[in-house]
This record gives sequence, structure tokens and C-alpha cells, in this order.
Amino acid sequence: MRCEMAIPEKTFTGFTTRFKLNPFNNVCILPTYAGRFGTAFYLQTYITFFITMRLIGLVVLLFCYSYWILPACLWGIEDLRLVNAFHADQIGYVGVLKTCLTNNTFYFHAVYHGHLYFNTCLVLLNTWALFTQLPLTDTQILIVLRVVPFIYSISCLLFIYYMAKTYWKGVLAYTVAVAYYSLAPKVLFTLNTIAYPDTMLLFWLLVSMHFVIKFATSNLPITNNKFMLSFFASIAAAAMAFAAKYSGLLMFGFVQLWFLLIVFWNYKIADDGKLTSVRLFRAWITMLLAFCLIWASADGNYWASKLFSSDGFIENPNINRYIVLTQYLTATMAGFFLVILFMVKGRTTRGKQIIVAANGLFLGWVVFSGLFLLASPYTLKGLQFVNGLVLQQSITNSGWFTDPNLTPSGWYWLHLLTSNQLLGVIGSIFLLLATIKTLFIYYKNRQITPQVVIVTWILGVLGYFIVSIRMYEARYIAIILPFAALLIGYLFDANANRQFTYFKNQWSNLGLYVFLTVFLVVEIINMQTQVQMFLARTTESPIVKIGQFLAQNFDADCRIYGDGNAYIPAKFLHYKKENHGNFNQMLQFNPDIVLLNHQRYRYFSKASDSTQLHIIPAQAFLAVHNFYQHITNSTNFKSIYKINELELYEKIK
Repeated sequence: MRCEMAIPEKTFTGFTTRFKLNPFNNVCILPTYAGRFGTAFYLQTYITFFITMRLIGLVVLLFCYSYWILPACLWGIEDLRLVNAFHADQIGYVGVLKTCLTNNTFYFHAVYHGHLYFNTCLVLLNTWALFTQLPLTDTQILIVLRVVPFIYSISCLLFIYYMAKTYWKGVLAYTVAVAYYSLAPKVLFTLNTIAYPDTMLLFWLLVSMHFVIKFATSNLPITNNKFMLSFFASIAAAAMAFAAKYSGLLMFGFVQLWFLLIVFWNYKIADDGKLTSVRLFRAWITMLLAFCLIWASADGNYWASKLFSSDGFIENPNINRYIVLTQYLTATMAGFFLVILFMVKGRTTRGKQIIVAANGLFLGWVVFSGLFLLASPYTLKGLQFVNGLVLQQSITNSGWFTDPNLTPSGWYWLHLLTSNQLLGVIGSIFLLLATIKTLFIYYKNRQITPQVVIVTWILGVLGYFIVSIRMYEARYIAIILPFAALLIGYLFDANANRQFTYFKNQWSNLGLYVFLTVFLVVEIINMQTQVQMFLARTTESPIVKIGQFLAQNFDADCRIYGDGNAYIPAKFLHYKKENHGNFNQMLQFNPDIVLLNHQRYRYFSKASDSTQLHIIPAQAFLAVHNFYQHITNSTNFKSIYKINELELYEKIK
């Protein structure tokens, strides 16, 4: 908050007829007071009142947010089969952590994510068990798995508040940013209430972005310790994001890119002669060079079989290509540093830039690798994280189908961005306006501001998704949502400040204020509706109604085989569930009831698609296809109940 002194038109003892306050950007114009109280008394009174109201508003917002989210976090914990029907991954995570607790270890095999989320939960669970001295139940494990994302969601709100307040200071900046982030994107409600590491990823992305903004806008010499510390702090936060989910690797590249931009194009070097770190730097480069040359000359197939499998058999054919690509990259890196080692003296400006850049890139890689392995150590065993990266890349780059005609173009991401799951139409318009305003101001002033850095992240992620990613799910691109909320807050704050500057009237923004109020009220109503619909799934969802029908019409000893997401009540002890369904396993199980999900069936309806369209191996595809064909065309089963895409078949006796 800043204050400006002004001479009033009329001044009386202890009283003035002129007092102007801009409620949008914390600017108060105070007159020169006479009398016993003085200016300091009125100024201190205003500041105390404003800070108190701001803290009260933040506490109320967090209370309301917790009031919405916590009931959803606790939903279904009394019946794990109910949770399994809607989110099977959560029950899988419960099993993984239960095994770790039983074996008193942190090691487990998971290729889809880093281990930071699970390791955090294991620390909390071990602490809980230490104090209670009792074995932990599946319900208690699930509670911890859900509480951790909830805590990180609150942390995201607080950090967005801190960032907006630090960069733009106006009331509207952090009010709109926090309110919009907590209310508008519907996908965040899901991510905040289930056992997923996405909120942890978002928090560390925010932290990393904050330090990127700090060194990019600091205007400090690139040899300054504060500049380099901010750079390494952003790298460390990016490593934590990568340890939470592999998409955090995008932030690592983003940090390195901004570091190079600042060093080479927006540089400022202290006049300290030759850099004192040249000798130490060259020692590091020599060691790295030796490692690169050894790795580049190694037998790729041998290392692939040793590192990526336990029996010498490489399941993923992309691994060999990855090894070869890595060898080429390391050889190129070795050549690059070899040139630096023998040619750059570090006396000229360009020489200093090259040394600082290479030094930062190398040490950044060391910090990133070290913290990632510290937060997720067992991903190094068998290089699980490399398998995970290759698997994630192969799936997300092609989608579920290998035929591009079955997958929308990359521009579909823009359509998805305008849906209520993400920004919505109004939010997308706000984001577009904020982006245009930011780029225009940068073009005019040529000055790096926080919003410029944020815009480059959003545009970079959107461009990457449009070009490369074909797995169209809202949660994947949710990594831009907190930054979009910050930009929208900046847009409202900048517009309010401009109106006040030109018109000198605190009521000139009445239309903006009314629109914002109506918009937030509508979003609050939508949030309340979403919470009610989420909790009503227990009774209203077709998935649950299938289970209710079974419980009312069949005995507990009935054998049930299901291939889709459906709720099978706990009374049924003989229940086997498969992701898609398998004909041979069904015959071995000998079920009385078979549950089909016809939405899945349409993917496997044609046997000819097994080798042409789907990424599932042909043998597995045909097994699912044969299962569906047998049930739907068999004379041994008859349909007894159908609701939406779910259908029950009873064995004819």
C-alpha cells in the first residue's frame, strides 16, 4: 500500500473536507491535517483497518473453501468399494501404501508419477502409527491420501494470494485471483478431493514461477549471488514438481530458457574483471566431459537391458531409441563444453555470459537431479522415472488410438480450455484480454514484468499441448490454471487503477465492481451445486443404482464378474473386477452375474481394429473383444437390468 499527501481545498482544526480513497489499488490521498490528531493518526487508523479487513476476508474465504471441499474429501471413506467404483486409482494407491507400511519400506513400483506424493503420505502414516501403536486401516490410509491434496490446495490459494499481493498490490489483484482460482475451474474441485498428486504439482509450479519472476525482473547483475540463488531456488521447486508428476519437467525447461534469455539478452554484469569462478567451473566441466564421453561410447543395448528390466528383456521398444538419443545428446554436450573449456577466457562480456550460462545450466542440472532423487529416491532403481516418461509420452502423444483420424486436432485444447471444467468462456476472454494487454505493454516499454513471465508460461504450455498432446483431459492442462487466475486478477486490478487515474472518482468503476460481484456470486452458486451433485452420487448415480439392484435381488453368495466401473456392495464376497473384461478369466471365475459397460464395448467392437487403431496390444485387445462378444451373443446369459451404459447379465441355469 502507498499513500500520497495532498493539500486540501479547505482545512479545519482536526477535520478536512477532502479525503480520496481508491478501494481497488490501496491508494489513499490524505490531506495535511491540523489539530491534535495529525496525519499519522488517520493514516495509521486506515492502515490498521485495511489490514484487518483483508485478513478477515482471507480467513472467511478459506473457511468457505474448506466448507465446500472437506465433505467431498471425506466422501465414501466408509465404503471403499464405493470409492473404487468411481476412482479405482485411489484404492490402488491404498494397496500400494499398505504394502509399504507392512514391509516397513518406502520402495514400490509406480511408473505414472514421481514418488513425492506417496512418500509424503508414508511419512504421515508412519507418524500416525507411531503415536497410536496400532495397525492402520484402509480407511485411515485413504484419509491421508486425500488430506494431502487438500492441504496443498489451500497452500496454492495462499501462495496465489501472496504472489498477486507482491506483484500488483491492489485489492482486486489478489481478490479476483484467489476467488477465481477457488471457484471457477471445475476440474480443480475434483483434483482437490481425490487421491491425486496434481495439487502438489500446482503448488511447486507456483513456487518455481515465483522465483523465475524474481530473477527475471530483479535487474541484478547475472554474477550477483541473489540472482543466482533465485535461479537455483526455481530449479529446486521445479525438481519437486517433477517428483510429484512428470509433467513438472516442463517447468525445468521453462526456468532454463528464462535463465538463458536473461543472461544473453537482458544481461547486466558487474565490472569485476575476470570471473573468480572460472577455475572451479572448468574443474566441473572436466568431470562432466569425462562422464559424457564414457556414456556416449557405451553399449546402449547392454545398458538398456541392465537398467530397464530385471530379467534382461526390454518390454518397451522405445527404450533402445531413448538410450541412443541420450548418447547423441551427451556427445553433443561434451563437444559444447569442450569448446568452452579451451576457447572461452571469461574476460569479455560475451565470454562472461557464456561462462555464467554454462555454469548455471550445469549446476541447475545438478540441483534438479539431486533434489528429485532426494524427494523420489526409489525412482532411480531401474530408472523407473525414465520408463514413466517414455510411457507417458507415448500415450499422451497419440491418445488412446493410433489412427489420427479418430483423434481431434491439437486445436481442440482451445475448445477444452473454454469449457466449464477449465476457464469457461468468460474466463478465457479475460485471459485473452490480459495476454494482449501484457504483450502490448511489453512491446511499448520493453520491460520484463511478472505478467510477461506468466504469459510466456501459458503460451508455451498451450503451444506444447497443441503440437504434441492428444490425450484430451482437463486435468493435464490444469497446470496453467493458477497462472491464468493471476493474470485475470492483474487485468481487473490494472483496469481499476487506470479508471481511477483518469477519472479521479472512486465510483467510476461501479460497473466493473457490479459485474465482478455478480460473476463471483454465480460461481459460488455453481460451486455449491457441484458439491451437492458430487455428494448425491451415493444415491443418484447409475453406477450406484446397479449395486442397489444387486443388493435387493441377489444373495450374498452370488458370484459377480464386472468389467466396468460399478458399485458392488460389500455383502457380495465373491466379486472379481477387471479393467475391461477377459474371456478366459471369466470362465475360470464361473460367475452367476456379469456386468458390462457398453461404452467400453464400442471401443472393442471390431476385431480388425486390434492391430490398426488401438494402442492396447493386439492380443489383449482381442481378449476383451472376445469377452464382449461371448456375453452379448451367448445363449448362456440373459439381460436382467440396464441403466444408461451399464447392463447386468444373469447366467441361465
